[in-house]
Amino acid sequence: MPVQRPSAREFLSSSQKSLNVQAELKKKVETLEAEREQLRQKLERAVGSQSIREGIEIPIAQIKRRPYQSRREKDPVAHAELVESIRLYGFRGSIWVQRLTDSSVRLIAGESRLEAAIEAGLSTIKVDIVETDDVTAVKLSRIENARRRNLNELDDTKELLYLLSLTLELNETEVIKLLYQMKNAAEAKAAPIPSDQEQAIQHVFREVAPDISWQSFVSVRLRLLNLPEDVLAMYNTGQLAYTKALAIAQVEDEKCRERLLKLTIEEGWSVETLKTQIKQLVANPEQTLSPQTKAHPIIAGLEKIEARIQAVNFQKANKMSPVEHQNLLMTLERMEKFLQTKRTELSGLE
Repeated sequence: MPVQRPSAREFLSSSQKSLNVQAELKKKVETLEAEREQLRQKLERAVGSQSIREGIEIPIAQIKRRPYQSRREKDPVAHAELVESIRLYGFRGSIWVQRLTDSSVRLIAGESRLEAAIEAGLSTIKVDIVETDDVTAVKLSRIENARRRNLNELDDTKELLYLLSLTLELNETEVIKLLYQMKNAAEAKAAPIPSDQEQAIQHVFREVAPDISWQSFVSVRLRLLNLPEDVLAMYNTGQLAYTKALAIAQVEDEKCRERLLKLTIEEGWSVETLKTQIKQLVANPEQTLSPQTKAHPIIAGLEKIEARIQAVNFQKANKMSPVEHQNLLMTLERMEKFLQTKRTELSGLE
């Protein structure tokens, strides 16, 4: 039986796709290099160039992980692309590590990039070694985190708690207790905490989390520490926004929570719709949870994309690096062209 060979058109099409993929990966490498330079400048401003040893190659196995993680979930597509770019072009990103008192090193920033390098098969990697204390190391981690999108609020909460623990020289349980007392004191429900501790707490939030008030942190963020396992699992995979996770966590009945989780994800319920459904469920636990009208999956998917685009505002875009801002504009332009093509394709439908 003769061997089927691809036609010239198929061969050229496949070759062009391969070239396009390589061109995209090359762009990502250039982006990583530009980001590395920006991060290096931020690092120097934070600790001074004399405290940094740049581009030191060390075995990955020697890098200790932090006592907390600042991000669990990751975009699988972006992660796969990063792994492939490392395989093709080598590691071009930025890894910061802290030199500890026993001369070992511990990761400050670059956990996702480090995991991609491991998956790409690297056994050694170039890092920037920083001579600094534990408190400054956490602050540096937050400098790097600020440029990342979709940061897990729970892990960010744990990072702030860890920083407060170091600053106040208390364990996490004692810090949480102190924060609740501080909140109750502000509401005239408890005695005030020592003024030096209150000032230290407020200083931490002003310095490293200016977009989160300590009051909101106590009232909202700390509740994330007590999410039920089923809700936590969906939240950590990025399928559930933290505001929805907190709403569902209030439902104690496991079967009801399971129904709410399933429908919230499948139907793409807004927080308002979810809260309405919870109220109805509390009033009548046996009722059928379902919207009056169910959008077609394609329409529901597009509405989710629309909601995510609407969430992009000037304040968020203004926090991006110049490279990220340029990528955002290019992405929006690409989507606009793609939508125009789809409208043309579908224009003949009645």
